[in-house]
Amino acid sequence: MQCQNVNVSGNNASSNNYNGIRLSNSGSNTISGNNASSNCEYGISLFDSGNNTISGNNASSNREGISLGGSDNNTISGNNASSNDRYGISLFGSSDNTISNNNASSNHDGISNNNASSNHDGIKKTSKMFFYVPKMICSVSLITFLET
Repeated sequence: MQCQNVNVSGNNASSNNYNGIRLSNSGSNTISGNNASSNCEYGISLFDSGNNTISGNNASSNREGISLGGSDNNTISGNNASSNDRYGISLFGSSDNTISNNNASSNHDGISNNNASSNHDGIKKTSKMFFYVPKMICSVSLITFLET
């Protein structure tokens, strides 16, 4: 979906074959108060999109909770991105984003910052959690997000 200055809120975008909510080549939008869970790929996905706000959403039990690809100057705050197969929040080739006050627990990785720069994530390692990888147990740091 390509859009500008749109408020996407109060939707149940769950159990889809690909994405719950996806914006491409879009800017200055707000995605808030949505349930985007149990989708085969992404709960919420931005591609080549900037100056958007993603806040107060549930993006759990997907392949990836919230994903940004080639998307700059976005704010991701106050979301639940837990219990996803891969990442709670992933940034690929995305810069100057602000990530704060999100729950990204019980994922393979809480946050992934691949080929991304100048992102403000307010990460604080606070304790340990465990996840199961076939034939071994691994320990990883639990990530909590602080307001920046």
